[in-house]
Amino acid sequence: MKTTATPRLVVVLAVALLSACAAPTATAPTAQTAEPSAPNPTVTPLPSATSRPPSPTASLTITTAPSRTHTPVPPTATSTQAPPTATSTRVPPTATRQPPLAATPTSLPPSPAPQAGGLGLYLQSGACAFYSPRQPPNAMTVNWCVQSLLVREDGHMEFNVVWIVAVMAIGDTGRPPLQMNSDAGNTNMYLTDDLGRRYDHLATGGAAALGGALPWGQETTLTGAFVFPPAQPGATAFAFHDDDQGVVITNLNFAQRAP
Repeated sequence: MKTTATPRLVVVLAVALLSACAAPTATAPTAQTAEPSAPNPTVTPLPSATSRPPSPTASLTITTAPSRTHTPVPPTATSTQAPPTATSTRVPPTATRQPPLAATPTSLPPSPAPQAGGLGLYLQSGACAFYSPRQPPNAMTVNWCVQSLLVREDGHMEFNVVWIVAVMAIGDTGRPPLQMNSDAGNTNMYLTDDLGRRYDHLATGGAAALGGALPWGQETTLTGAFVFPPAQPGATAFAFHDDDQGVVITNLNFAQRAP
């Protein structure tokens, strides 16, 4: 029986040894099963990475810096307010220009005074000179009168005159009539104004230009006109001279204007 017992002990020991050898190997897989737990630390650090967004908040503080760059700009805008002061400086020069303008009207009075009498026809009453011509002696009498004074649009003065000539009947009345000569270009027929200035006539018309026939023993009326330059400043009255006959018609004026 003992002999058989020993082999059993050997088998038991072999099994014990195999179990002992198997024990460490068994522990190894248990360690391997623990490895899946390793992913847990990987999960926990990831949220720590999500904690990084606070750093962009620091970038928000950077945006405040450009606001400082804008603040120096307004002072430059205040410096642009200086031009309005320039506009205020323009006002005084305009005020200084006004006094000269007020002074210019004072220079107007020294201008020449307007001539007496405006455009129109002025009647002359009693403006006559009576004389007996020198040639032929004692043959006729003449009543020379200024009937009117016309101021033309150009300012020239036109004196309308009349000669009433009475020729005496001497001897044979069939003789040729006497002739009144033209006064065109006759410098002995002229005007003077009340300030002593002389006016020579520029043109003649009617009997003043053409003359006329004076039959013997008849009274003949001849009309004519003399045109003179415009009245000079200050002139109010005129005298008409006929130096050929030595007579003057005075006080020709603008007092009686024709209607």
